[in-house]
Amino acid sequence: MLTGPETQLLDVLPVAVYICRADGTIVRANKTAIELWGRSPKVGDDEDRFCGAHKLFLPDGRVLPKADTPMAEALRSGRSCRQQEVHIERQDGTRIIVRVNIDPILDDEGRIVGAVNCFQDVTEQERAKQVIVQRDQFLSAIIETTPECVKLVAEDGTLLEMNAAGLQMVEAASAEEVLGRDTHELIAPEYKDEWRSLHKRVCSGERLSWEFDIIGLGGSRRNMETHAAPIQLPNGSFAQLAITRDITERKKNERALRESETNLSNLLQALPSAIYTTDQHGIVRFYNQAAVEVSGRIPQIGSDRWSIAWRLYNPEGTLLPHEECPMAVALKENRQIHGAEIVAERPDGSKVPLLVYPTPLWDSAGNLTGAVNVMIDITERKKADEHRQLLINELNHRVKNTLAAVQSIAFQTLDRKGHKEKQFEARLLSLARTHDVLTKRNWEFAHFSEIVELAIAPSGGVNGGRFNLSGPEIELPPRAALSLALALHELSTNAMKYGALSNDQGIVEIDWSQIDGGERFQLTWVERGGPPVARPEHRGFGSRLLERSLQAEIGASVQLNYDTAGVTCEIVAGLTHAE
Repeated sequence: MLTGPETQLLDVLPVAVYICRADGTIVRANKTAIELWGRSPKVGDDEDRFCGAHKLFLPDGRVLPKADTPMAEALRSGRSCRQQEVHIERQDGTRIIVRVNIDPILDDEGRIVGAVNCFQDVTEQERAKQVIVQRDQFLSAIIETTPECVKLVAEDGTLLEMNAAGLQMVEAASAEEVLGRDTHELIAPEYKDEWRSLHKRVCSGERLSWEFDIIGLGGSRRNMETHAAPIQLPNGSFAQLAITRDITERKKNERALRESETNLSNLLQALPSAIYTTDQHGIVRFYNQAAVEVSGRIPQIGSDRWSIAWRLYNPEGTLLPHEECPMAVALKENRQIHGAEIVAERPDGSKVPLLVYPTPLWDSAGNLTGAVNVMIDITERKKADEHRQLLINELNHRVKNTLAAVQSIAFQTLDRKGHKEKQFEARLLSLARTHDVLTKRNWEFAHFSEIVELAIAPSGGVNGGRFNLSGPEIELPPRAALSLALALHELSTNAMKYGALSNDQGIVEIDWSQIDGGERFQLTWVERGGPPVARPEHRGFGSRLLERSLQAEIGASVQLNYDTAGVTCEIVAGLTHAE
């Protein structure tokens, strides 16, 4: 390389500079050029003609031969080159972008004797520019593909820009149909005065949101929601940048929800049962008029918790704290409670018995959101139950008195030297004991096992070791219970006199079960270990009761057998009250 004052001057320049002869040989290059190339060119070497870089590329990535570089073209044509972009690859593989400016050097006669290239590293600038281009493309893609309207409105109301969703919103076929028009007239002709006022505020620096109806160019009306912010244009003026979304379906759903809530509220208010709801924390959020009448007070929405009653009690009369009431339990344990009985005390001191049905409420994801409680006033039912119990007790008392009178008359009439009066008394007592069992259950039913145990009690019962009982818990209707009690009494009495219970070794096995899908029952009486059995010469009351009365009373079929090993009896009858 040449040295001298000229070279020293080139080295202090802030740009890269190199000089070539007419044949492309590099004769001078400053330090900046060498630093950008990443190497020092060899003087006179054909590989370093026209440029000292390791490799060169065009902006589109194609390889740029040195014979086709801007320097080579300037030396061939004698024309200057301005601001042409070239990519340089160094020997270490790194690349930079340079912008070259080349001027040919002419002698006094105008012949090309060389050229000078001043080039500058613009890598960061180009990268920044590319980032900006990519960002603009990215934003443009978002704006054009978003389902919401994006528009730019000048301060005077002129529509400057609108994306595809906006064009669809105003029912425009193309941007040319709407751009440049008065946005107030185009977007909201019914609200143009209000629109102008809001637009002016936005262009003055406010960020605003509002709702409005739009009537498109095709005449369709839609509900819209817009969010607007000020933006400064390149000319220094301010405009409105707005994002507008179609909320027609949302508005429709909100109206439907309000109508549904109104209808539900009207329905709940019309119901005769007291109803109130709470949130997931037990705070009361709704109540109907029936709830006011039951509680004797106006519930306080937002402050009453768990219950709307002034005070609560358990059925037996103990105080029931609100945080332990059925509604609180339902919410805390996240489960329904069906028909719990409580007593509510009103502020005036009166009390009302209630059946309550607190039920948790969940959202679509299964999360607890609250609960609803239905309260049934059972005051009249309680009075009816008390009255019915009074009548049953009175009837039972009179039946017992009647049985006692019959017993007294029988004692006065029958031969007291014999055993008939004792048999008669025992039968009356069996009926009386069965009456007691039925009375305890309001003459609705008696358990099979209770009837069996009562009937065999005079013969030693289950604790005497002489009876083996087996069978499920079956509910007998009253008529069947009375008839079966007498039948079992006769069987046990006969066993004590003549059968398995007349000695110390005999036992009686009593089995019962449900048959025919639970509509009928079957009872089997089997005696074992007693004296040999013979068929009786005459038919007594017990036999007639078993074989005839059971058939007449409850439609039973009876199989009574006098086997030598012991008496057996099978009774089959219906379990319905009609039978």
